[in-house]
Amino acid sequence: MLIYVDTENMEANWVDVLPYLEENDTIYVFYTKNSKGLDIGKLDLIRNSDANIILLPASTGDNALDFVLSSQLGNKIDEAKVHIILSGDNGYTPLVKFWEERAEVFITSDIEQVIEYIKTGTMPKPKPLPSGRLVMEIDIPDEKRRQVQSVLDKVGNGDLNAIYQSLIKAFGQDEGLVLYKEIRSRIR
Repeated sequence: MLIYVDTENMEANWVDVLPYLEENDTIYVFYTKNSKGLDIGKLDLIRNSDANIILLPASTGDNALDFVLSSQLGNKIDEAKVHIILSGDNGYTPLVKFWEERAEVFITSDIEQVIEYIKTGTMPKPKPLPSGRLVMEIDIPDEKRRQVQSVLDKVGNGDLNAIYQSLIKAFGQDEGLVLYKEIRSRIR
């Protein structure tokens, strides 16, 4: 199994997956100066891991890390049957679709999903959104709140990419993106 970590869009809890990995597993950790910090207490998990941990610097800039990660996945696609991207960025969805015929490629920001996959060999479905409470927390007019709730009720499965696409379709690029960012910040 190969795991790719987007540290710009992932909390430092990615290290919690390390105790479940074996020596034939490799985890590529992509970082930039914008990457989130790592708690000193997590260093023991890194030091004691049986997995191969490879740190790869990327340039800072719009999607720079994403391109490096995507290139690495493409370069390694035939080296493993399973590839997992750990990221909160839904921009990797086309990459996953592109490679799905050659390997199992997953994207998630949920460490528990990855641990469950390692234990069972099955990637669990995303957790449902608490959409009613979620929409109430967003500072928007009531009519728009009802529209957003309607979009979330239709998507209803916690799939950030589906939420993003649905909001863009319903509200247009600019407004849909603003609403998506509001919702995404409350899900994490």
